[in-house]
Amino acid sequence: MPLPAVMLAFLEKAGPLTGVVGSVADWAILASTIADHAKAQEGLKYNSHAFLIPQPSAPQPTPARRPSSAVSPGQSGGKSAAVQAPPGTTGRTYVTNQEARPLLSIRNSTTTFSGVASAEAVFGVSVYYVTNATGGKDVLHLVHLTGIRGFATEVGDQAEVEFSGQAVAESEGGYLLSAKGIVNELFSGFFHFWCDFLVTVNPPSSIFGDSISSIRTLRHGLVGEGCRIERRFKDFLISF
Repeated sequence: MPLPAVMLAFLEKAGPLTGVVGSVADWAILASTIADHAKAQEGLKYNSHAFLIPQPSAPQPTPARRPSSAVSPGQSGGKSAAVQAPPGTTGRTYVTNQEARPLLSIRNSTTTFSGVASAEAVFGVSVYYVTNATGGKDVLHLVHLTGIRGFATEVGDQAEVEFSGQAVAESEGGYLLSAKGIVNELFSGFFHFWCDFLVTVNPPSSIFGDSISSIRTLRHGLVGEGCRIERRFKDFLISF
């Protein structure tokens, strides 16, 4: 599966830093410079957004204590004993088998003959894994458009969405993702909206292997008439 252009750009910028295992904040600063501004159709404008969270280490069983005399001279633990990734493998990326996680849907209330909304834009998060310099993995999240209907011309329903974010405290081990924008309904209202998500990465499972990203909807709001925003189990829905 070919990598999206935004991811290739992200990895090119990450390349010089692969020898250092940075903090979540370090990666967030790097990711904030990546904005693959895209124009899907004339009536919809948005930016893709990428951010990277280091995968937590899996819980390790406590090793049995050995007598000090059994320790070989020169043995040590800590970071110096970390296994290094083989040359040429650092930065290698592969995609998960998961479909894009739902994040945000914007749709009007006008239905077509098929019973679906005549204008709808759906955004989601795809998850990738990047091999880092220590042989571990970092989890790369790419926010992008996953579905589009309507919003086809400048004369019609219009929407703009801007995604951004920042790393939360190290102890939280996550990323605060934000979305804000406007919707301009044809012959009707105009409103602003905003919403936040908390994205975290769980330690890898001994059964399923790779980590699973968790996305939790947080606060939300809008200013305007004739519209609503609701928090669902996994995403936000904006209807107008």
